[in-house]
Amino acid sequence: MIVDLTDAKRFLQIEEEMTEHDPLITSLIEAAHKRIQRECNCVFLPSGSSYPDDGKRYFIADDDILLVIKILVCEFFEGRGSGNIPSHVDFMLHPYKEHAIG
Repeated sequence: MIVDLTDAKRFLQIEEEMTEHDPLITSLIEAAHKRIQRECNCVFLPSGSSYPDDGKRYFIADDDILLVIKILVCEFFEGRGSGNIPSHVDFMLHPYKEHAIG
C-alpha cells in the first residue's frame, strides 16, 4: 500500500489504539488508490520502487498523491463523498492525467 494505515488514521484523527475501523480504512485506502489510477490511466508506485518495463504509465507516488489518497479516504470514511472526485483533488491529479492533443 502506498499510504499505510497509521498515516491514514492520523489524517482521520483516529488514535492508533482504536482498531475497530482498521479493516474498513485499509479497504478505503486500496479503493482510493485504484480510483486515482483509473482516473489518471496510470499506476502509482511506492517510493523506492523500480519501473516495470511493460508499456504502462508509472509514477512514483509523491506527497501530492499521498495526500489525494488520504483526502479520498476521509471523504469515503465520513460518508461525505458523492462518488465524484472533488475539484481540489482533481486539480492535484491534473499533471498525471493523459491529455489528448488535437
